[in-house]
Amino acid sequence: MSTLDPTATAVINEAYSRMRTFTGRDRYELYDYLRYTASRLGKVDAFYVGLFQPGGHQIRYPYAVEDGVYDQTASYQVAAGATSGWMLKNRRTYRFNEDNGALLDRGVRFGDLSRRSADVVTVPMFRSRVDDVPEVYGIVSMHSHTPHAYPPPVVRASSCCANWRRR
Repeated sequence: MSTLDPTATAVINEAYSRMRTFTGRDRYELYDYLRYTASRLGKVDAFYVGLFQPGGHQIRYPYAVEDGVYDQTASYQVAAGATSGWMLKNRRTYRFNEDNGALLDRGVRFGDLSRRSADVVTVPMFRSRVDDVPEVYGIVSMHSHTPHAYPPPVVRASSCCANWRRR
């Protein structure tokens, strides 16, 4: 955590401590807390959690919120050219400024379709397998309608927060 600024470090440490209490509890309470933590790191207008189904051909979005309004949950085929397929292949954080959001335009949209995100951080969630090779099992994504809302310290902190169980 040495690459995080003091504010982000404090937010992440508090989040780790709090999220440990969620074991076995309502997943949506955990997702709400992840969104709350993300909003303490940067401006979050939209937020979602996606979970890959066994085999990695489907992704289920059990949690999507835009401007405080929950969206319908849904499952989709994993598309190689969209965010979900990109995450499985590249196994790293995606930032809007990598391609000016082109990857987002190839994926499934949610919330207010008349508004386009101006900054995004999408983080793969990893879990350990028996062979000790981390597996991407899901994604967490935070979106802002404000350009340049997520500077590098926020991106690093988001990755830490999404992968709190691996700490």
